[in-house]
Amino acid sequence: MDRPPRVALRYYFAVVFPTRIKSRISHTLSYPVTAKEISEALADVPQAGALSIDFFAYQRMKDRGKPYAVLSVHYAFNSALERDWSVQVGPVPRNLRHTVNELLKEQAFPAMCDWLLRRKNLSSEHGKQALTAVFSESDASLRLEHFQSSGEAFSM
Repeated sequence: MDRPPRVALRYYFAVVFPTRIKSRISHTLSYPVTAKEISEALADVPQAGALSIDFFAYQRMKDRGKPYAVLSVHYAFNSALERDWSVQVGPVPRNLRHTVNELLKEQAFPAMCDWLLRRKNLSSEHGKQALTAVFSESDASLRLEHFQSSGEAFSM
């Protein structure tokens, strides 16, 4: 009796980065990306094992109508002398969720992967750093902004 050939099966498990904070938001708002989407997009960066996600719902009244941060990746060296890598997500109006989601996938995630790859060896001497995707409702556009606190300049 002939046996069927053995086939090697591979199982791939998606690891979802831990969520530290998820603020409740109004029914008129929505977070533009999920933890799963973030985890899949940034799965191959060296910091993947250290990344955590915070979903924030905060906007100052005086800033309403202006472009605002929707996704940001942060680096800081905390007081316990540990590296802290995090992703912060801000809400958008529910009717713009799909538009912002597509912009983040097309523009922000590739830029964030590159940004993280180039910064795999950051230390406390480099200060705090962030790359933020800022969304403008007026023209439905996304721009990326880099931030660095005082510290040694990081050369690429």
